[in-house]
Amino acid sequence: MFRVLVVVHSTSVRKVLASVIDGEPDMAVVSSAGDLRTAAERIAQHRPEVVLLDAALPRDETLELITSAMARPTAPAVVAMSSFTPPGAETALLALEVGAVDIVPRPGDQFTLSEVREVLVPALRGAARAKPRRRVPSEHAPGPATRASAASVAVVALGAATGGPPAIARLLGALPLDASGVLVAQHLPLGFTRLLAAHLAAVTGRDVREAREGEVLASGQVLVAPAGRHTTVRRRGQEIVMHVVDSGDAHVAPDALDVLFASIADQVGGLAAGAVLTGLGKDGARGLLAMRKAGARTFAESERTAILHGMPRAAIDLGGAEQVLDLDELGASLARLA
Repeated sequence: MFRVLVVVHSTSVRKVLASVIDGEPDMAVVSSAGDLRTAAERIAQHRPEVVLLDAALPRDETLELITSAMARPTAPAVVAMSSFTPPGAETALLALEVGAVDIVPRPGDQFTLSEVREVLVPALRGAARAKPRRRVPSEHAPGPATRASAASVAVVALGAATGGPPAIARLLGALPLDASGVLVAQHLPLGFTRLLAAHLAAVTGRDVREAREGEVLASGQVLVAPAGRHTTVRRRGQEIVMHVVDSGDAHVAPDALDVLFASIADQVGGLAAGAVLTGLGKDGARGLLAMRKAGARTFAESERTAILHGMPRAAIDLGGAEQVLDLDELGASLARLA
């Protein structure tokens, strides 16, 4: 059983979250805190495996708490909890940059308790298995070339779950400014992929937006698949057109990577490259194998750099990954192709 520290200002929300967590057989609330100073004391006192941290608390102090927690010999995995409206959502995304491993919705006006439970419980289990580490800021990633040489792929597809946003930002920072179009499938709660796109645009300086039905993928552009929907591609002459439909899932579409990658295999074939990054589960493994069979270049992030190696390991075991690379090596390989 792993122990969770709940850090939320609202007493009522703390009680609700504690009832959810304590109702699961493999986790328990070891303590709680209503402010960040008390939270720091409780982390040192109880050494929880996971900290559930409300991103509505003051931003600078929140990020400092995560940074200091990452410096501990037994660093807890931090899960940021937020609504998808500013400023909490912006703090949650910055929390991922400094070491948090995942984002979950906050119960309230936007998310019901049942919706939160659906995402929270697996996120906490994934965090308990994660290897939290202090991040190197995205702007310190290897700089991109100003222009690409003749590109050998038309599309680069990146898929991730727990720990994914900072890894994706680092890879985007390594790509040439006029790289092939990039498609991103990232497991996040409903509403957060739009904010992720804005965050990636801010930290990488690239044209990043949430994908829309009928949109044409352009060179140098990055499109993020919307949470809770299935995003696929269709060929229309030389154009690559986005197709976005409801997945039937209230929040995260659990097979979002497989669906996107399979459509790329079918429509783009050998003119694509795909990579499965950090995350828990098996999403992306079958889709990456389909891409490899279609002639695409395929990669999986190594266990050494992945926060969670479940998804990359599944892709490797199934035979979908042509190469297994550390994150920076993966960025360099994609830069040469894109």
